[in-house]
Amino acid sequence: MKNKTFAILVLLVLLPAFVMCGDDQGAQPGKNGNSGTASTLYPSGTLDPATVSADKPVSAKQLYEAYFAWNGKKVTIAAYPYIPYMRETQKVEKDLRLRPDTEAKDSLLTALFAESPGREVAKDELVAVQGTLKMSWTGKLELTNAVFVDAPAALEYKETSPWVYDGVTPIPLKNFHAFFSIWIDKEVLVEGYYHSTTTSTTSYGTTIRVDLAEPGDIYKKYVACEMKEAIPETVNKNLVDKREGVQIKGILKGESFSIVGLEECVIVNR
Repeated sequence: MKNKTFAILVLLVLLPAFVMCGDDQGAQPGKNGNSGTASTLYPSGTLDPATVSADKPVSAKQLYEAYFAWNGKKVTIAAYPYIPYMRETQKVEKDLRLRPDTEAKDSLLTALFAESPGREVAKDELVAVQGTLKMSWTGKLELTNAVFVDAPAALEYKETSPWVYDGVTPIPLKNFHAFFSIWIDKEVLVEGYYHSTTTSTTSYGTTIRVDLAEPGDIYKKYVACEMKEAIPETVNKNLVDKREGVQIKGILKGESFSIVGLEECVIVNR
């Protein structure tokens, strides 16, 4: 009887400890809030690029906000210097091109320093640079007002998103660049308010572009759709007569005049 009573007491003492351990594990989606499930990385109202497809429409404004989400944010990038002309080292004055690893033949990002660091870097040296991300219309990535910070001991993949990233945890350049390349050549179905159609003719041919705004924000363009072929007159009339809820399918190619640019576009519901 004493043994049985002792066993019950031990169980009562240990049970809360097991419960607390279980709760603690479930409360930690990832280090520094930088990793976790899709629901924690992409809060309600934001787009997870992995779930965007040509089968389900997304709003023009949401697509715009998702594509440019990193633009203007403070980020810290871990990478290797890109040093041209077969040199081993370089003194950093105003800028430094960065590559994802020591075997890469080209850079993926350029750090622009507000003040000259005057630091000597080697091409096989892992460095970390912090600054404000700027997405160029050329597709190139830049860090403005950049400064050197302590580099990590090694490159470590970070599962994060622009909505939860803390700005200071170093992200490997290859990892970071993938956040942008995942959008490129992705076929999407976008829905918005018909803003306008622009036709331009050059020696290369005629380009027809349909711009989409958002209901309630009809003067700001969010997505530019370069049409695959000429728009029939009946469809043109329908666009003007019923501007809201226009759905266009196309392939995302990057930035177009500071908004999201789609190509090979077709209007699916007019």
